[in-house]
Amino acid sequence: MSAKVKEWSFGQRGLLYDREWMIISESGIALSQKRETNLCLIRPTLDLLEQTLKLEYPDMTTFYLPLNCKSHQCPEEACTSKVCGDRVRGLDCGDAVAEWVSVALQRSGCRLIQQTKNDQRTSKLKDSSQASSKTACSLSLANESQYLLISHKSVEMLRDRILERQLEDSPVADIDDVPGISNLVGRFRGNLIVSGGEAFEEDSWNTIEIGMNTFFSQGSCTRCQMICVDQTTGQRGLEPLKSLASWRGRKVPFGIHLQSSTGTAGGKLRVGDHVRVLTQK
Repeated sequence: MSAKVKEWSFGQRGLLYDREWMIISESGIALSQKRETNLCLIRPTLDLLEQTLKLEYPDMTTFYLPLNCKSHQCPEEACTSKVCGDRVRGLDCGDAVAEWVSVALQRSGCRLIQQTKNDQRTSKLKDSSQASSKTACSLSLANESQYLLISHKSVEMLRDRILERQLEDSPVADIDDVPGISNLVGRFRGNLIVSGGEAFEEDSWNTIEIGMNTFFSQGSCTRCQMICVDQTTGQRGLEPLKSLASWRGRKVPFGIHLQSSTGTAGGKLRVGDHVRVLTQK
């Protein structure tokens, strides 16, 4: 789980440094919250001025890692692992941080890997009709797309739905057990959160403008049990997947995938940028 920011620059694969690191097991398998829920308790913070990645975990000493292992005398041992079926090339970030993440997760032999600059991973999602089909969309270690947009209004409606289901199941249900709005937003792990408008209107967006930047929709994001992990505690439950599946259908769509119209580095997104819908499906 990452800290909130006021602005963020673009990189070649989406937001600069976003989802560029992964933790692998002793056997070289990339770890995810599906099996290691405590991964969400590792809090990364980027410091672009100091060129460091700060890692925090409850009751552990903070670890500072250079953003660019190759230029900071870190080990340059290349390795290969799989992310969503794709082979990804990365650089081992060294023994010190490997020990730190192993202690945090209480799992020996873990390594922290940074995706190489020349890794050729691309998105397999079908572009919208207005996106260029000539060049595949470069991708970090994100599951499917450069950007995942979540609507605050949609989250609010989802929480109302969970409350209704709780009361239907038990008239004396404790509504304090229902996750709050900010908690639910965190579970969907989007890197773009928008407010205003109507709930789920993002499903119909085709081309949008955020600030001075244009994005194309690559369709809805299909959800799984990952959203049932509380990102503040690492505990797993049944919601919100249970309510979402009964309401939104078998594919359980929530949020939309986006790709940049240019696919190149440069420019910034800022908190407070206006969102404008240019075309709809």
